Amino acid sequence: MKAEAEEHFRKAQNLLGACRTLMDAGYHADAVSRAYYCMFHAAKAVLVEDGIERSSHRAVISAFGLFFVKGGRFDRDMQESFWQAFNMRSDGDYAPCSAIQKEDAEQVAEAASNFLMKCLEFLQSRT
Repeated sequence: MKAEAEEHFRKAQNLLGACRTLMDAGYHADAVSRAYYCMFHAAKAVLVEDGIERSSHRAVISAFGLFFVKGGRFDRDMQESFWQAFNMRSDGDYAPCSAIQKEDAEQVAEAASNFLMKCLEFLQSRT
């Protein structure tokens, strides 16, 4: 695995751990934010490993969909959960009063965990 991809993947793993810690402490909106960033960095790892550079959030999500979902390497539900996490993260980070509940955070954390696992499988298959 390329060094930059490995760094993004390691960061994604750490962010998933932070997500779980925040959920346990009752910080649901913050947990959703960390889960989204886990997915963001896992996707960046996959993109970088394939030689694709994107930086903005929307560009990373779109490139992941274009090159890996439409390309058949990942299931469509991964793209959908990535967008859902992005939208929930935006609500949690920017809305003065977030409506994110424990169940929402649990759902996004589970999606992030699955996303991370599938990205790891992909990255390991490339070596």
